[in-house]
Amino acid sequence: MSKATQIQINLLPWREELRKKRDVALLRGGIAALLLTGLAIFGVYQYINGLQENQNRRNAYLQTEISKLEKQLKEINELKRKRDNLIARMEVIQRLQNDRAEIVHMFDDLVQKLPPGVYLTEFERKGPKLKVEGVAQSNSRVSSFMQSLDSSSWFENPELNVINVTPADGRRVSRFTLNLAHKAQALDEQEDEGEDGNGRVSPK
Repeated sequence: MSKATQIQINLLPWREELRKKRDVALLRGGIAALLLTGLAIFGVYQYINGLQENQNRRNAYLQTEISKLEKQLKEINELKRKRDNLIARMEVIQRLQNDRAEIVHMFDDLVQKLPPGVYLTEFERKGPKLKVEGVAQSNSRVSSFMQSLDSSSWFENPELNVINVTPADGRRVSRFTLNLAHKAQALDEQEDEGEDGNGRVSPK
């Protein structure tokens, strides 16, 4: 009886010690797991933070490049605006030169078409429409003048608007007003005749 009691007393401290060892091992395992989890979380955080920093650098680079492109686009648009203004000015100058050349040719042709006894007193132009006023020795001279204008390469559709027979210097003269139009293509045709196929002026 005493031996059994002694064995029972000796087993209790051993079991308690074993339980404590198990608790310590479990605690150490939990601490290790927490440390590993913390390290894993820290590693993931560092990785994500690195990705964010890399993306921020890329975004900053892209923003810088976009700003450069926007500046270049503004410069290109400004150059286009200046080019368009220059082209518009050149077109205005070209039109003025063409108009001046047309007027010279029209006056030259008008003088050549004047029959003897017909004198012009006024010439007015509004776009393609022309008005000519003058004095003729007779109505037949006015008719001859209109026929000459019909065959002109610079004028077309001559119409007699007004004709009055009035005395002047002891003679009767016909004062007339003609409406007609000029052929805008006449100058272009004349310039084309003076150029060869390569756009060079042919020798005369």
